[in-house]
Amino acid sequence: MKASFISIDLGTTRLKVAAFAPDGTLQHAEECRHTETHDGMGRCQDPQTWWRDTLACLSNVSTYLKGHEILGLSLSGRGAAAIFVDSRKRVVNQVWFDRRHAKHIETIINAAPELPSVCIQFLAKYEWAKQEIEAEIERAFFAKDWLLYQLTGEHKTDWATGPDAAQWPRGIESLRLPETLLPTPCLPWEIAGYLDSNIASLTGLPAGLPVAVGAHDGLAANIGSGAVHHGDYVVTMGTHAVVRATVAKAVSGARHFYRLPPELVIVGGNGLWAGRAIDWYLDLIGHQDVFEVLEEVTSKPGAGGLFFLPYLGGQSAPERRMDRQARFYGLRLEHDVTHLTRAMLEGTAFAIRAIFTQVQTWGGPVNCVRMTGGGSRSSVWMEILANVLNQPLGISDGYVEARGAAMCLAVALGLQDDIGVAAESMTQVSQEVQPDPQMVHRYDSLYQTWLLLHD
Repeated sequence: MKASFISIDLGTTRLKVAAFAPDGTLQHAEECRHTETHDGMGRCQDPQTWWRDTLACLSNVSTYLKGHEILGLSLSGRGAAAIFVDSRKRVVNQVWFDRRHAKHIETIINAAPELPSVCIQFLAKYEWAKQEIEAEIERAFFAKDWLLYQLTGEHKTDWATGPDAAQWPRGIESLRLPETLLPTPCLPWEIAGYLDSNIASLTGLPAGLPVAVGAHDGLAANIGSGAVHHGDYVVTMGTHAVVRATVAKAVSGARHFYRLPPELVIVGGNGLWAGRAIDWYLDLIGHQDVFEVLEEVTSKPGAGGLFFLPYLGGQSAPERRMDRQARFYGLRLEHDVTHLTRAMLEGTAFAIRAIFTQVQTWGGPVNCVRMTGGGSRSSVWMEILANVLNQPLGISDGYVEARGAAMCLAVALGLQDDIGVAAESMTQVSQEVQPDPQMVHRYDSLYQTWLLLHD
């Protein structure tokens, strides 16, 4: 009988539910794009819709795996979300993408300055909700951890999603938070709980399946791509374009993301909404299949003199400039959709190079660069990026974060000795894209022009 792990990956733009063999081979996957609404203050998503989509995808995966031995479930998910639940387990808020909670950030920083920025935002959102939402909030959840709660009834999180430590800092006591509010921090490769029988009946999965805590999607991407050693780099081409390096010790001035327990550190930089820019663009032109458009790009490097700055949500790295805006430079009558598309791909690649250059000063020599996120499925985009970075890129199958969650489950079940061993035996690199020396030279010249426009 074949064996399978199931992972639930809750991203900013899409939900993915994937099944993996014990060696890391992808067996089947289901995914759906999130629906966004506007609540009068900004863009929002509904956690209840996430849950309905999760149940539907789990049911489909369960049907596909008939006859398989399902070993358990695990999760990965974005960190930037806050879901609040009352004493009757009802969600009382939409998940918002704006800064309505900004006035509370300083209060949290003063109470617990050592908290990761995501947690500072998380608690600031609670302070806002406490004042603005007419409901008594009993529990707060990060995105994937709310799904964990729905599956098992357990209120837990992993270190990287939560406080980046084994416990919440003492400083938050001054905030007088309800004792039930915060999830318990755990290692990603711990069993959080077991699948509720009601959920099992709704999905066709066996009741009592072990469910691992799982990991923040950034950490899951490192694990799932095998980038768990000093000098390993990961570039995620998802909603955001993120560069991460695994280091033995963070140097002074490095932008600390989170720890890879017990000793390693992940540093990096985030290109806000850089990947989402492509979806935004395709929505505007009325085209739904992102990869069909990307693979049809026929314009030559340089996009006919057209340049793009991918700052639809401001810039956070290598310098923080939240007032910076997106721009096309050099638009002329002869430009068509292929020029605009290539300019967007190249502009995003140039922004990643700027971040990568900074992260290299913290992470040192490059052992490998692994690609994750939906954008890695585009051969055109990966060729551009390999030439812009002048680095070979190891590419998997677009489900690296989910595979990282499955690796955490394998360790939690005792099927792998530790996460390093799991990475060695379960990582899947199906393709390596090599830079072309002539294109490297061409793109280096284009990058220098892009930097002038950027500045």
